[in-house]
Amino acid sequence: MTTVNYPAVVHAPHYEVLVRDRRGWPEQTNQRLYRSLAAAQRGLEYLPLPGQFGARIVTYDVAFYARCGVCGDFVESGEWIFADWLVVVLVVTDSPGWSCTPEQLVFCSQHRPDGED
Repeated sequence: MTTVNYPAVVHAPHYEVLVRDRRGWPEQTNQRLYRSLAAAQRGLEYLPLPGQFGARIVTYDVAFYARCGVCGDFVESGEWIFADWLVVVLVVTDSPGWSCTPEQLVFCSQHRPDGED
């Protein structure tokens, strides 16, 4: 049995920056979430907004981390945090040696449970 020190599912407020496209619809900037409102506000300051289109910050109560459940390493440099588990699955699947489980756990190549290919 593998001990999970860093769960992929985190029940805490996380924030995403959305901008309005030319039609006025919200558009995701990069699908990543911020851990704090202050960090999201800093991210908003650096966005090049097209013309008079605005931006807003959306709050999520649950976030999904693309990080190893044993060591806490993210799949790539930086924090990979998303609002949708399926995005984590896509990111992990595209990362050699990494795996995720139906139980919403993520493992790096060093900590993959036995029997995982």
